[in-house]
Amino acid sequence: MLFLVASALALLAVPCIAEDPGHDFRPMENLEQALMNLEASLNGTSFCFSRIKELWEVATERKVKLEAIRDDLFRSMNRLAQLEASSPILKECPAPFERVAGGCFFPSDEKIKFWNDARLVCGRMGGDLAYPRDLSLFRSWVRGLRDEYGYYYIGARANPKDEFPIFLWLDGRRLLKEESYRTDFLVYGDALCVGIQTYGGYELKNKDCGEYRRRYICEIKVKEE
Repeated sequence: MLFLVASALALLAVPCIAEDPGHDFRPMENLEQALMNLEASLNGTSFCFSRIKELWEVATERKVKLEAIRDDLFRSMNRLAQLEASSPILKECPAPFERVAGGCFFPSDEKIKFWNDARLVCGRMGGDLAYPRDLSLFRSWVRGLRDEYGYYYIGARANPKDEFPIFLWLDGRRLLKEESYRTDFLVYGDALCVGIQTYGGYELKNKDCGEYRRRYICEIKVKEE
């Protein structure tokens, strides 16, 4: 849905932007990015102003509705994560997941910019971002992936609406200081999403939820062997 709305924005804006060759408009993968890119492209452009203003208002309204739907979906996924953590239904790992590190995981090859989008991809696969039972085994497995310098998105974050953010796994467990190898998670800006290092100590660190493109690790809970 996000891609379709973003594409529609691009197509509707092209006739106006095409009249001013100084603007460079490129399709974006995320609705919010598309809106920001469109606004930047139209700055200083006097053509068809009223049409663009109307388009912007409609698109902004739809964006708010889509975000509300996404938030409701994530709340449902959180409840499911709590149930699956205590009483998983599956006995075997479905492809492309692999039973390793005391769980059933899938490391992505692609990179995604937003933590929310990574979670939705995992959800479409029937799972969620990884919230492992045994962090020590999980960290050892990630060490063997031999990925480039960076971070994998995993299933832990803080609620941006909280006055004093607390970092939680998706199943509601609090992320402990000793799990991160750090004295504390320092909240700054939008650094509310957790990633695991792909180098060094393979620490858990709070990172920006959409500043850089990152790989991600999905998980499906299965019964223990």
